Amino acid sequence: MCVLGSIFEQSLRETLDLPRALKFAECILSGSRQTRNLPTVTLGEQILSANRSLHVVALAMSGARGGTRHVNSILGLLCREHFPGIVKFAGKEEPAYTFAHYAAATDTQEGNVANRVIKEFWRHFKLEDGIDQDYADTVVAASARMRVNEMHYDVRVQTVINYYATRLGQRKTKVEAREIDLTREQYMDEEMRAWWCANCPDAWEAMVDKWLDPVFREAHRAAQERRRRMPDVAHHQGNRSLSGYAQAWSAAHGGQPCSLFTAYGMSHKGPASSDVSFSVDDPPQAYTNAGVYDKVTAYA
Repeated sequence: MCVLGSIFEQSLRETLDLPRALKFAECILSGSRQTRNLPTVTLGEQILSANRSLHVVALAMSGARGGTRHVNSILGLLCREHFPGIVKFAGKEEPAYTFAHYAAATDTQEGNVANRVIKEFWRHFKLEDGIDQDYADTVVAASARMRVNEMHYDVRVQTVINYYATRLGQRKTKVEAREIDLTREQYMDEEMRAWWCANCPDAWEAMVDKWLDPVFREAHRAAQERRRRMPDVAHHQGNRSLSGYAQAWSAAHGGQPCSLFTAYGMSHKGPASSDVSFSVDDPPQAYTNAGVYDKVTAYA
């Protein structure tokens, strides 16, 4: 069975809703139009543990080929699937740029869209015994806030990549795409619209207008310049949360314990699977940038 077929079959068993199963399976397989070769996943059988730092522990759903699908990845897909489009928030009608916008958007089933995302998240995961459900919902909401921010950050870059691939036959990396601005006409090409904006073209148009706004573009360029000044990568967590990095480091180092503070330091020195260690006495040059050293020493 192909990957999409396998995902569809499992999604259908979970939802018992053919149209939604098709959509959710497609989303899992292709978080963007360029995603390929993701592992098949089993939904609804893994256990989610909540720690005390308001981050979702990155326990993953095992794939048939030994791959994983992280909790935050599934939550991000749900935030995309239920993107509410234009929302009246703080007296202004605008696209749902934050999870607070989701809470302001009405949903016929759960009262608001934020509740809908959280409720559907628990269709695919369950809690360990003894973990308070209300606390766990708070953890999921905190993670959802980051997922919504990420999806809006990523979508412009992915649109540039899609345009160059589809219209110009050229491959662009994310690093290259961040430096490229399309024209309004190119952004508004119907085939370039993100799949999660398919039913809300007015929201897509408002997002494009924001990308082209001189104030936004100046802030964007300033952020790019700050990143260029970094002597190395910002961190080595990848798509993991800090808790996920700590778990990965422990797994790669014989089960040694790893606190979040230690994980923070090491994640700014090297990948979890590498021979990386941490000490509060490490010099500034041990980290990816000097700002990390300042934070570590101030906390210690």
